[in-house]
Amino acid sequence: MNKNIVIELSTSQQDWELVRECYVQSFRRYPLYKYMVPDDNKRDAFLRAYLNANYEVTVANGNGILLVLKILEEELDNMAVEGGILFVFPSDDGHGWAITDDEPYWEAYEKYGLAKISPDGLERVKRYEAWENENICKKLTVNRIPMWNGLFCAISPKHASKGLGSTLWKDGMKILKEYFIKRAVSRQLNKATNTSAKHKGFCTKLSKELVSNHMHYSTLLNHRKTPDLSAIQDLNGSLQKESLKNDQK
Repeated sequence: MNKNIVIELSTSQQDWELVRECYVQSFRRYPLYKYMVPDDNKRDAFLRAYLNANYEVTVANGNGILLVLKILEEELDNMAVEGGILFVFPSDDGHGWAITDDEPYWEAYEKYGLAKISPDGLERVKRYEAWENENICKKLTVNRIPMWNGLFCAISPKHASKGLGSTLWKDGMKILKEYFIKRAVSRQLNKATNTSAKHKGFCTKLSKELVSNHMHYSTLLNHRKTPDLSAIQDLNGSLQKESLKNDQK
């Protein structure tokens, strides 16, 4: 990656607000949002409230992550936020992604006052999302496919057509895969600890399950390249060590 470009996980509210503004600039002329809010004078405010509501339901409540694109401003010697991706986690049961129900989003839309900005816009959002849930989300859930949902992805328009969007997505996938491995291992080992699972071979079995899941998730994330073998071997080695610790207890 270009040394003047950084893509990283962020939980900073300030980073989110800067990424949100990149989204607003990028989406204000997008046909879907022009349809939802035809009034140019209201669309930006509506988008900010809409995006804040989605961020609260997903990232702020632990159901997603935010990847931030930063670019070096050489004249200021400063890394400026110029885009990002908001991902929603896979669901716990492995069928689709987390938070597919409409209600949490609609409650957040009320909290952030979308109806006050544009009542018609909110109704169009609800109709569209109800259609999306019925015709896309439910069908994916029936297929029992675990997946991450790239809810929003954009860069600042001033950096458009420079290949940065592709860089953001490509390198974002690498970060996402690493994050998923750590998250899966942490959750499974915590589960093992909480249930006092000490029987012989438990972590060996867990290792095989996680490696299998990692292969499946990563293949879904990037069909052109299978997961890096060294990453899987590292994961397997870590869990084998954990197995020995449990066996010695």
